[in-house]
Amino acid sequence: MGRLGGPGSGLATPSGIDVGPEGLVYVTDPDTDSVHVLDPEGESHRSWGGYGSGDGQFQNPWAIAV
Repeated sequence: MGRLGGPGSGLATPSGIDVGPEGLVYVTDPDTDSVHVLDPEGESHRSWGGYGSGDGQFQNPWAIAV
């Protein structure tokens, strides 16, 4: 896997990182209040989140366990 974060990556401040059983990489991003899912090559698979306290929303997520 290449570098996480930086221009064009969709990740402002990658923080918590875990690998799921299917090999996808889950990354929290506290600056965008979101979770990003990457394939093993580092390509974006999906993302969700946003600031808030509702379903699927986060407030500065720093860690993740899959």
